[in-house]
Amino acid sequence: MVLLVPGEGSRSMAQKLAKLTGWHVGEADFKTFPDGEDYARILTGVKGQDVVVVQTGYPTARLWKLLLLLNAARENGAASLRCVVPYLPYARQDRLFLEGEALSARLVADTIRIYAKEVVTVEPHKEEVAAFFHGMLRSVNAIEPFAREFKSRSIDVVLAPDAGARPRAEAVASHIGAKADHLEKKRLSGDHVEMKPKSLDVRGKRVAILDDIISTGGTMVKATEQLVKQGAAMVLCAGVHGLFIGDAVGRLKMAGAEEVISSDTIESPYSRVSVAEGIAASLGVPASVRR
Repeated sequence: MVLLVPGEGSRSMAQKLAKLTGWHVGEADFKTFPDGEDYARILTGVKGQDVVVVQTGYPTARLWKLLLLLNAARENGAASLRCVVPYLPYARQDRLFLEGEALSARLVADTIRIYAKEVVTVEPHKEEVAAFFHGMLRSVNAIEPFAREFKSRSIDVVLAPDAGARPRAEAVASHIGAKADHLEKKRLSGDHVEMKPKSLDVRGKRVAILDDIISTGGTMVKATEQLVKQGAAMVLCAGVHGLFIGDAVGRLKMAGAEEVISSDTIESPYSRVSVAEGIAASLGVPASVRR
């Protein structure tokens, strides 16, 4: 039997995986000492067990707790050790942009690889980080679950915030028979920029803007404002990973977004799309077993 050990950031994900796989969910205890040092203890016996630690990497304090859980599982005799990191942090720093920088993506990968023989994540910001895991990383895409969500909302157009993100928008749109496009910036004056779809008319359409990460939401705010001005019947802002820094959601709604949603890679009230089934498949659980 496989034992799922959830970190405090992914308890709901562990429960979803348990329902899909029939695996048992263990318990862990966390606390922070007055000096700021963290403590983690796996309360369920792991000796001789095949263990899968489940912990997202945002906020980054959770990355340290992931490592504590991995260490605890090994030190207490786990027979094998894998981990699910639904949101993989530091994936933006996949190369040295300036002299003297740290290669953070490699550091994260090297540290996790000390313990886990296999790592599953969801749509890392840059797929190139997979090279740092030397074949141990499995990346799950969120195309099908977002397509189901968009279909239930009768979305007509799926927009990417830029040309680089367009393949994701096209893949989701193709699943539901919607149209896809990307937003382009057009400078109208020194201090005024217009964002509009490259080729599609959104007037009267139900539009979803889909990106991999919603952080501060700045780009989506501007895009939403423009789409509303251009006559879109509805604007839905969606991100695979919802960081929602500051008042990102409030700003998006003020700009005219009817709703803001994300997947459950980072659990929040906006996690309306689940990627648990894709994660279970990447852990080797066949469809005939997934419940």
